[in-house]
Amino acid sequence: TYDSVLKNGLETILNCSLSDHSWLQASLPVSAGGLGIRHAVDLAIPTFLASYHSSLRLVESLLPNGSCLDQDAAVQESMDRWTHLVGQDLPTLDMRGLQTVWDTPVITYLQTILQQSITNPIIKARYLAAFFIESGAWLALPSPSRGLHLSNECFRISAALRLGTAVCEPDSCCK
Repeated sequence: TYDSVLKNGLETILNCSLSDHSWLQASLPVSAGGLGIRHAVDLAIPTFLASYHSSLRLVESLLPNGSCLDQDAAVQESMDRWTHLVGQDLPTLDMRGLQTVWDTPVITYLQTILQQSITNPIIKARYLAAFFIESGAWLALPSPSRGLHLSNECFRISAALRLGTAVCEPDSCCK
């Protein structure tokens, strides 16, 4: 539900319809060719597992003999789902408290899904160009004093072009 509301909000801001491909690309971090509007379903497991493992030592010190920790099936289920999704072994014990260790393989998986689903060479070229680090520089924090401020219309058009959506759509208030 949250992701659906997020998608509708982005479509309203950009005044364009997002295809499944465009919506998936928008969910990727800027450095991975997206807009950094992460889907809750993609972040749920990495954030849960990183939070669990980063607080594990403290919880073990507070609970006698870790009695409650052995009963939490959600942790094992989440690790199984993550392993199945990304096709990798679990991170080492000392790295499991870092969200990036859990999240990076998910991002790589999403990029692979997106790349494999694109068959049109023009769309593929646009998408691959979005992977260059410099291609996301226009998404830097706005700073009018440094000349780093896009008008609403420039932002809307730039985001639509980055995602490969139609730039000219009838205004939503006219529909």
